[in-house]
Amino acid sequence: MAALSAINNAIVRNQNRIFLWGETEDVINNISAATQLWLICEKSKVTRKGCTTKGRSSGPSLFGFVANQRGDLARLRTSNKIDSFVCCVGMSDHYQWAADLEADLQSAQATVNRLRDWMISQEIIVPEETDCVLGSERGHAPGKNYARAVNWESPMLLKTVPNGVEFVAKHSVFYSCGVAETTLTCPKCGQKSGHSDAWSDAVAGWYEKNGLGLLACQRCGIATPITDWPHEPPWAFGNVAVEFWNWPQLSDVFLKSVSELTGHRFRLVDGKL
Repeated sequence: MAALSAINNAIVRNQNRIFLWGETEDVINNISAATQLWLICEKSKVTRKGCTTKGRSSGPSLFGFVANQRGDLARLRTSNKIDSFVCCVGMSDHYQWAADLEADLQSAQATVNRLRDWMISQEIIVPEETDCVLGSERGHAPGKNYARAVNWESPMLLKTVPNGVEFVAKHSVFYSCGVAETTLTCPKCGQKSGHSDAWSDAVAGWYEKNGLGLLACQRCGIATPITDWPHEPPWAFGNVAVEFWNWPQLSDVFLKSVSELTGHRFRLVDGKL
């Protein structure tokens, strides 16, 4: 099938992620070299068997799995077609999002343009776009002053692939994966809990319907927007972010600078594949 051919080609080219269309069962039963599978399902029920859950959602109802054995992938099933999935053949890439918590969708592109122009003027990134990011065709490689954005210099960054920066201007869930299991804290009573079907529904409600994505606390019963629930490791929900691939940790000074530039609050979200 075409999907399988694309997977094999990506593996040969040593790409980390590819986006495909297909039916879950048909594709999974034929994957031979994947070490991680992400399912981005909008209206599907996913049965998780034999796999270790490692992360959650960049879009509605996303589930991540790492296969302990090849056979684990074949045991995943879904009742409907999935919208897309990502086949990951590498597990060593690290990403960070400097996520804007306040930009609305109407001003997202203008905000991104302001951020990009400023980072180019500071020579944190180069102005040219090249093939240096994952999940997108082109991004900006580090500039000679990349250290202005991070806590420490890393000469290896300039030789690392990928090492680029991508600017996001769309309604998005900026998620942490591959770091630790997500813990939620009720903003009303402080009760801590893990992710659940109700949490997934709230995330999907915020993402798909541009609504509040209300989540009710299991202890106090008060329903509050998913954006008000602290996540640990941190997540963010918004319309603007700057994504960095394999950079050293972004500094508080940099986050303060982009906050002052835009007049918005920013949150650092990170993860690894």
